[in-house]
Amino acid sequence: MKHLNRIVTAAAAFVVCLGCSALTAQAVPSTINFTGQILAEPLFGSPTATATVTGSYTFETSTPDTSADPATGIYLGAITALSFTVEGKNGTHPGFSNSGDITVRDPGTGALNDDYAVTSNVSGPTVAGITPIKFSFFVEGFPFSMPLTGKGLPTSLPPGGFEDDSLNITFLNSAFPNEIFTTQGVIFFPTVPEPSSVLLLGSGIVWLRWWRTGR
Repeated sequence: MKHLNRIVTAAAAFVVCLGCSALTAQAVPSTINFTGQILAEPLFGSPTATATVTGSYTFETSTPDTSADPATGIYLGAITALSFTVEGKNGTHPGFSNSGDITVRDPGTGALNDDYAVTSNVSGPTVAGITPIKFSFFVEGFPFSMPLTGKGLPTSLPPGGFEDDSLNITFLNSAFPNEIFTTQGVIFFPTVPEPSSVLLLGSGIVWLRWWRTGR
């Protein structure tokens, strides 16, 4: 009987691990939080200089690379959610597929030449006559303490400021039909993402321990 219980326990453990592996192999979202600061006010009513930007974006780590360039990774539609707030103005990812992309470049010549960029369409309420339509940022160089490992899609960015850390938010001005302007600033990454796969694995281990204890 003890031998049978061991076989059942081993089989259950194998099924749980197999399930975790299958889930990990599927689309796994990661979220990166960010803060920023506006440096230029191009239009009256737009976010003022020194205004603080806060937000986050979520992307699928399993998004395929569509670039044939050995030094550049282009991940179209990787972003599934994005939101930001600046001076009461809010923007969010519209939820459509292929509305947010990530580009990674690793030329293999040192950390200072590595770069990472995010571009996403956004939508939001019109405040003071302006409506957000696009959010993007580009970071390059320090504090990449080590070069990026190839052009693969990283799941975290180091905190702090980069050699180049440009942030751009594009708005539509309703007072002047079809007039588009861009607010410029800098961006920082104070925290690291928490992939949901960690939670899935942890729940599987807890369940297995409870099952064995109950036996």
